[in-house]
Amino acid sequence: MKTLQELLFTIGDLVVIINVLALLTLFVFKVRSLSVMVSLLLLTITNGLMQIYGYFLVSKFGVWDPDFMRHAWYLSFALCYVVGAYILFQAHKQFKIKVTNVAKVISLSFFILGSLQLIKYFVRVCLNIDIPELNTAYKCLVPAINIGVCVYTFVSILKIKSINTQQV
Repeated sequence: MKTLQELLFTIGDLVVIINVLALLTLFVFKVRSLSVMVSLLLLTITNGLMQIYGYFLVSKFGVWDPDFMRHAWYLSFALCYVVGAYILFQAHKQFKIKVTNVAKVISLSFFILGSLQLIKYFVRVCLNIDIPELNTAYKCLVPAINIGVCVYTFVSILKIKSINTQQV
């Protein structure tokens, strides 16, 4: 039986794979929404890098320096989400891309996930308080949000494909 940490990493791996498949689906269906493409590309890269980084942190620091691990984990993931949201915003602004609901949902997920990381960091590391309910919420919300974004993105791609097919 897998530990909770192993299960969460497995879910993270699946989310990355689903994001890659969604990105490939964009090309296969020839979906011509630059906002969706840019947003999904950024989401895929961000999730992939964070998944690799998470494995790296656990393998290098999880056993021998859990305090450093907590600092590195929460702060770096929060930073990654903030940078991701900023890049997504700037890409749409600089290239004058009309913002789609997919971009809004991905931005919102980055904001919520980054906020969760900062809340967890502040309570667990700064205040040194272990709140079981917060731990459970964190462990459930992070994968739930990522899975929800995957499902929403896939449904949106299929919907855009359907609309494009009907217009032809």
